[in-house]
Amino acid sequence: MRNNYLSAVLKAILLVLFLVVVNASAQTQGSPRTTTTDTIMVLPFENTSDLTTYNWVGESFAEAMTDLFARLEVRGAGGLRVISNDERKIVQQKLRLPLTTLPSLATSLKLAQQSKATLLVLGKYSVTPAQGEIATNLRVTARVVRVQDGAFVGEVLRDGRIVMREIDLADAISKLQTLQGQVAHQILYQREGNSLSLSQNEVVEMSKRVPSQAFEAYVKGMLTPDGSMTASGEPSRANFFKNALRLYAQEKADEVYPQAALELGHFYLRQNNLQAAEDYFSKLKPTDPYYPEAAFYAGLTQYNLNNKETAAQTYQQLADSTKLTAAYNNLGAIDLELSRNSKIENKSDADLLNEGLKVLDESAKSVPDDSTVRFNYGYALFAARRYKEAADVLREATTQDPRDGQAYFLMAKALEKTGNAQAAVDQDNQARRYLATYAKVQTEWQKAQTTNDIPFRLYKTFNRSDYFNLTRQKETPQLASAENELHDMLQKAQEFYQAGRDDESLSELRGLLVKDSMNAESYLLIGKIHLRRGDIEAAVSNLKTAIFWKNDLIEGHIALAKIFLERSDFNQAATYAKNALQLDSNNQEAIALVRQIERRTK
Repeated sequence: MRNNYLSAVLKAILLVLFLVVVNASAQTQGSPRTTTTDTIMVLPFENTSDLTTYNWVGESFAEAMTDLFARLEVRGAGGLRVISNDERKIVQQKLRLPLTTLPSLATSLKLAQQSKATLLVLGKYSVTPAQGEIATNLRVTARVVRVQDGAFVGEVLRDGRIVMREIDLADAISKLQTLQGQVAHQILYQREGNSLSLSQNEVVEMSKRVPSQAFEAYVKGMLTPDGSMTASGEPSRANFFKNALRLYAQEKADEVYPQAALELGHFYLRQNNLQAAEDYFSKLKPTDPYYPEAAFYAGLTQYNLNNKETAAQTYQQLADSTKLTAAYNNLGAIDLELSRNSKIENKSDADLLNEGLKVLDESAKSVPDDSTVRFNYGYALFAARRYKEAADVLREATTQDPRDGQAYFLMAKALEKTGNAQAAVDQDNQARRYLATYAKVQTEWQKAQTTNDIPFRLYKTFNRSDYFNLTRQKETPQLASAENELHDMLQKAQEFYQAGRDDESLSELRGLLVKDSMNAESYLLIGKIHLRRGDIEAAVSNLKTAIFWKNDLIEGHIALAKIFLERSDFNQAATYAKNALQLDSNNQEAIALVRQIERRTK
């Protein structure tokens, strides 16, 4: 009887558990497949047809879909962030990857990892020429790769099964933007499943934000070199961008196409046509995503056109909206220059000097290693006759740049004013050595006790990398937490290695590689462990993997050079030893290896 009772209870418990599981499954059906934030990168698509006139289409996919995902990011859709094309190109240049060549899958993953992307979009397309009444056709295939493990992202069906399939679409070339929207929607659907709140029509409409002809002209302009000319002798690149602006304005009630205006500004700046450059840079509004870069160069061209008051206003607005060091530095430098001969209504020389000094003081505190800011701050203190403080700050500037003749000159005069004669003479000797215009500035100082021939220093180039890093720092606490976890795991593995506990180190490293399969430092340490154990082939394999994912790991190059030298494979040994020297020309191990190789090959 008791057994029958227990059996009934057990059946009841199992039934309840079954119902709980079924209920949980029903509740999760259609819920977001991921609650984490993904960062997505889109590479230009590859043209697999012979029609090179349509090469621009591949770049257009990167431009259009990146822009689309960026606008979804602003809306907070699906916890998605996007790596901009400019960010991607910066990393490509750092990795010495040509912008005109599509990288292999492995190199694409390396590029994505260095950009801190978690998802990578790759695609191909082919173009079939028009035949009779059939329009030119475009067929597109695309896939999404998880950067962490290099696996393609699957799609969850309604019955819960996961299928791996390419996104495969085709339509007339005139429907290019529709195709781009459809591809983007399918990428979002693969990631979010039935929980995706955006319909395909909504995403397609967003993809058509820029008029199609204007967008085509813009992309073609991006792919056209500066020196290319039309049959009538006009610069082809500028013509494409002007057409893009015109076509955009026609369909958008005279609105400005911001990307095209920015590129025209850069084109004319390279031609040294400052007024035209300033005109185009100034067309962008503070609400445009490219405004910070345009405003930076607008301020610079205004300054060079001697519109310094306007330049100061431009940099003030830019500094307030972005908090960029370069904006604060240029604002402070221009305020200080204006303070020498103020013509601004309701502002005295002292007011401008104090404003410039305040801005540079804050900048110097936030970026103590920035030699340009440090020089300007020291110069501002000198102009304010705070000579002792000026000498201290300028001494730091010469430590950062030991050949800065202007800093030595100002420091010498500041020390002279404080009565420190011998130190002043020492710094003046350095100024004579490094300052080409010493005689000129010394004559001015002796006549008027002024230093107008020593200019305050402006940043001349907008550092896109700094801007993107500043933007990302504000929005990625979750990514920072994940990076800290990986750092702690690597540190623990290194401690095990140092203590000779290789098995425990390997266990920690394997766990780390599950979370980040392209962590170069992990492969380096695994290589060192195998080397210590005498497993040379495994060591070589892991060391090569380490420097593939992170080429500046000098320790990996040196270790490989030693292995190949030991094997008498002098060509490979020399290659890795010279790679190490390129990374650090003063590295004694690399220098010694090169000498050893040279002796043994004579």
